[in-house]
Amino acid sequence: MPSPRKRAAITLSVFVIGTALATAVVGAVALSLNPPEESTANGQGRADETGSAATTSIPPSVTEEPQLLATTTPPPPSSAVRGAVNKSAAVLPVHVGECVELHGTGEHTVIGKTACGSANSTYRIIEKTQANSQCPSDADHTHNHTGTALCLDIDWIVDGCMELVPHQPKRIDCTVRGVPDAVKVVEIKQATTDVNACTSGDRGIVYHQRQFVVCVARL
Repeated sequence: MPSPRKRAAITLSVFVIGTALATAVVGAVALSLNPPEESTANGQGRADETGSAATTSIPPSVTEEPQLLATTTPPPPSSAVRGAVNKSAAVLPVHVGECVELHGTGEHTVIGKTACGSANSTYRIIEKTQANSQCPSDADHTHNHTGTALCLDIDWIVDGCMELVPHQPKRIDCTVRGVPDAVKVVEIKQATTDVNACTSGDRGIVYHQRQFVVCVARL
């Protein structure tokens, strides 16, 4: 039988070998449960890279406020607005028997009131009708005014002189000579269309519908 010393040596050897085997088994188990640090580090690096790429590939959402363009241009005056009318001119009150002066032609005609027989007077209002109505056929002129039609005759004044420019008659001084179509009114004959009813002058201007004659003499 082995001596006590040998049995102790054998027992120690068995213990050392068993401890080594147990340590090896525990280490193997630990290695199988925990992946290498390099792999974990590489995996974490890839995860970080993936996360970084995902973060930078989507730009942050920004809501831009609409910008208002400031302007210093003043609004146009009322006269520049389409359809604007000068109120004082549009409501100019005129009545039958009054006299007016006209300046311009067509849509640009400007009308103004004046005293009959004055230097500026050119027409006398003989009738006011609806804008689409007809003036007497022998009226000298028709002017549309604030929704009505003004029927006009030349402002004939006995002993007054006129230059008979078509559509733009003009009162002139009777001392003027050599003006084409300038005449002096010598008398006005009512209830007739016969120029021979004129007792003076060398011609007559006949108004057939209303039956009177303006007797004139050339200057």
